[in-house]
Amino acid sequence: MLILNMFDFAVSRLARDIDRNILMPRYMPGESTLLAINVRGSTIQSTESLGDNSNKAAIEDARQTVEFMVAKLPSSVFVPLSSKLMPTIFSRLVAHWLEPAIPVELDNMPDFESLVHHLTEFVKFAISNDLEGYEEFSRWIADFPRLWLSRKKEHLLKEVRDTGNKSISIRKQVERTEQQQLVKSDTDQTWRKNDVKLDADQEQTNGAWDSEWADEDAQGKATLAAEEVSAEHNEDEADASAWGLEDDDETGEEVNADNDVSPSTPTANERSQATEEGDDWENWADEDAKQEQTQPHLAASSDDGPETVTLSEHYAVTETPDSIMAIIKTVIRDAEALLQPEYADFTIANAATGLYTIPTLLLAMYRATADTVYATEPAGNMLLYNDCFRFSEVLNGFLEAQREKDALSELPSNKLPSSRLRLDPDINSLESYGKRAYGTEMESQRTILRDLMDGAQGFTSVSTPPFAAECDNAVAMTIDRIREVDSQWRDVLSRSALLQSLGSLFATVANKMILDIEEMSDITEEDSKRLRHFCDEIFKLQDLFVVESPHGEQNMGPLYIPNWFKLSYLSEILVGSLADIRWMWNDGELKLEFTAEEIVDLMEALFSDSDHRRRAITDIKRTA
Repeated sequence: MLILNMFDFAVSRLARDIDRNILMPRYMPGESTLLAINVRGSTIQSTESLGDNSNKAAIEDARQTVEFMVAKLPSSVFVPLSSKLMPTIFSRLVAHWLEPAIPVELDNMPDFESLVHHLTEFVKFAISNDLEGYEEFSRWIADFPRLWLSRKKEHLLKEVRDTGNKSISIRKQVERTEQQQLVKSDTDQTWRKNDVKLDADQEQTNGAWDSEWADEDAQGKATLAAEEVSAEHNEDEADASAWGLEDDDETGEEVNADNDVSPSTPTANERSQATEEGDDWENWADEDAKQEQTQPHLAASSDDGPETVTLSEHYAVTETPDSIMAIIKTVIRDAEALLQPEYADFTIANAATGLYTIPTLLLAMYRATADTVYATEPAGNMLLYNDCFRFSEVLNGFLEAQREKDALSELPSNKLPSSRLRLDPDINSLESYGKRAYGTEMESQRTILRDLMDGAQGFTSVSTPPFAAECDNAVAMTIDRIREVDSQWRDVLSRSALLQSLGSLFATVANKMILDIEEMSDITEEDSKRLRHFCDEIFKLQDLFVVESPHGEQNMGPLYIPNWFKLSYLSEILVGSLADIRWMWNDGELKLEFTAEEIVDLMEALFSDSDHRRRAITDIKRTA
């Protein structure tokens, strides 16, 4: 046979017959009823239906088959035969029995480790008998920790995806609090805010609170800055404020995490007007500060020395952040458990390090699927915005608690979760993702409002039928749109974030109307009355900005809308006389909102050429 080269052919044929008649009926689930391997004396065959369907029995039957060949065949036959059968046994055993049974829960791992132990003994038997083809078994055992990690990642990623789909419709209210210190001035005996460092989670969506407690010097600086900023830039600033991630740089300017300019504080004009109306939030903590506060709630303590004031408000989140956080915590618990003595001899003991990379993958999966998941919900982008910062908050809280826990651990520092976890970039990515969702929603709403206002065709025929009706419809639909947005966002955003967001939308509408009116070269008396009417209609939205304060209901529109006073002054200019305009410019604060060129253009459009107009224009230019 050797001379005729028939030996290899005979061995290959024998291996094929053994596989078809013995191995395949035993290891191919789904093909047919599994048959048991029966060894009797010098005979091995497939007989009655399989009784023991366990993974351990599958390994034992494979070993029984190989032991039969070693015992009944000469080495010149079973060694080359093993090189052909062992890979077949491996592929069937691993693909159909072992890998599907790999547990993802650490609690189920001891049973599977016993299977790996049996497989290891099988490999030792093959090595001791000089068998061939067992290398695949050895490689699989050595690679098992990686396989387990891959299976766990796959399972957890699916769980995160499913959790997002299930939890998106479950909402709850969470509280955000901020603590501030107030110190009593010796000169004016009024309480003012101390400069204290806010935690990152306290600063989220908090641009409004920061601006409301600004001191007088900051107000003056903000006034100068506001006069140099365009209306479009003000809209971007309003968005950045609602993100609430401002950091103070060395020059005192505030920038958010994406280097966007933070919202400017209200101008001095806005502050003085607000004070006259009782809107000055700086005096919240005066002699009435000990009273019960609402929207936001304040709790104060101490009559002498520094006083701590706690501001709190609620906003809506879904169950998704807490649900995914629970998954992340189980991963960290598994990693800590693998470092304990009872797991020291496990094959997967060295997989603990790999577990620390899984939270990053889970957070990436959340971000990858969030757009699709949240799109199914009303105000989905705002919910996503809230959830991202809620997620950031709970992650930071978890990391802080983990550091405190690890400080008491006896494990080497390089094995502690607090030193292995690298979640700071992921937290930053979450916050950036939330800001992008907020910015996308705001820009979408602004685009809709601009399109609705475009229906007025620049108000050029504001009193001429049928264009007058188009102007009426454009303004009415714009107002309705803002109220509709308010109804969608009111139960989602915190009160300060809602006011900041609606203020930005109001500013968009006001800016569009101001620009359209300023571009009109001729405004008749009837046009003036109609334009004043539209300004009054838009100002009816001020009820959206009414909040409860220690002094009763307060209109916070001037604090949240950069061009509130500019539109207000414009409505007065439209129906005022030349003397009224000159008085507002010289003795009022009109020049804080308008440039001299703007006022001159309006005067030329509103009044016919005359000595009175020329003198008024000359006076405006002279005092500019």
